Amino acid sequence: MTCSNSIEGKRSTRMNASPDNGTKGIGARMPMPDGGIEAKDTGQRAAKSGSTRARSHTPLVFEKLCIQRHAPWLYREMMDPSNRYLILPNVHINTEVDFEAWLLSQCRGNYLEFYVVHASDTGKPVGFVYAYDYRPDDGHCRICVHIAHGYRSTGAGALAAAHFIGLLFRSYPLRKVYSAVYGFNTASLQGNMKAGFVEEARLPEYRYYEGKYWDLVLCSMSREAYQGRLARYDERFFPRA
Repeated sequence: MTCSNSIEGKRSTRMNASPDNGTKGIGARMPMPDGGIEAKDTGQRAAKSGSTRARSHTPLVFEKLCIQRHAPWLYREMMDPSNRYLILPNVHINTEVDFEAWLLSQCRGNYLEFYVVHASDTGKPVGFVYAYDYRPDDGHCRICVHIAHGYRSTGAGALAAAHFIGLLFRSYPLRKVYSAVYGFNTASLQGNMKAGFVEEARLPEYRYYEGKYWDLVLCSMSREAYQGRLARYDERFFPRA
């Protein structure tokens, strides 16, 4: 299977990065912000501000999804039980072949944008981001930011989210982006709020998990909130020509 239609190609913002041993994760030398938004993971939805010195180099590379190249890693990451309950709780796929077919169908009918995020110093994938449920007439979409184990609580998710949200606002006529978070994912909820998201709606007892029903919290960030809160970090770590 080849790279799929609009999801093919590469959007690489590659700079020099501080070294990373894969355990502490990327961004160990980055100044940590005062809030964060690492969506859909049990790590910190981490740190999103900090000193704004002259432009810094990003430790991240964004690469557009290519089914052939990325599906093996995404299959392991998305279907890992420690991740799946947060990302795809109702998707049960047992083979990589079936996963590729499912992923391609999502690219054609659901995902607006999908990037695999790599560490620029090692080239290893550290997470992925995607936008879905795009409503151009209404001016909004939803996003997911996932950071792999070993790279959480490092600032990687914060930078990935800041850059991805900025990319969406620059590329599409969006008024806001949404992030849906389960109530048991307290770190992500707290990080969303610190980053500038606001709670817009809450569906009570939406998800059953570990013997209890949990709310689904719908958070949003407007274009104006992004400009006032996160844009400077996108510009600092992902400078554009």
